[in-house]
Amino acid sequence: MSYLPALIESLRFLARAGASSIVMACDSAYVDIQNLRSHVSVPLINLPQIVIRSISQQYEPCRIGLLAAPAVLESKLYTAPLQALGFDVVIPSPKVQVKVEHAIYDPKNGIKACQSSSQPQRLLNVAIKSLERKRVKAIILGCTDIPTVRMYSRVPLVDPAIICARYILHSTKKRFK
Repeated sequence: MSYLPALIESLRFLARAGASSIVMACDSAYVDIQNLRSHVSVPLINLPQIVIRSISQQYEPCRIGLLAAPAVLESKLYTAPLQALGFDVVIPSPKVQVKVEHAIYDPKNGIKACQSSSQPQRLLNVAIKSLERKRVKAIILGCTDIPTVRMYSRVPLVDPAIICARYILHSTKKRFK
């Protein structure tokens, strides 16, 4: 991964600055978490692991949708652990996944292009509808860029950043009591 050296340097900087633990706000960064952990002396909070734990506490094994960047899907970062818990993880068809990727990465109108375009919203809503038709009970937004777009869904949208923020607040409260 080309961003790995810069990410490792950033993690080391945070450790030197006195961080007691670190959470990365990018689901794809967790694909190589074991390697990253070997380069820093402070604990890395495992965002996908926290999300999986939260889902397993909120839902009995069922069909769960997953919208994510290619690295997250290919690594089975969410899929394998959820399947091990009895969940049926549903991902978009290849045709719909292309729409998800365009919503995130399109150089002109994608979320990462930081333009005020309605294209990401339209594309992600198509992806959500396709997962709803497959009767999922909830949809994990497995790329931290995706929740920045207003989407419409008949099922709960699981935002890993919110779950992680709650986890950190809860952990911090316990530590300072």
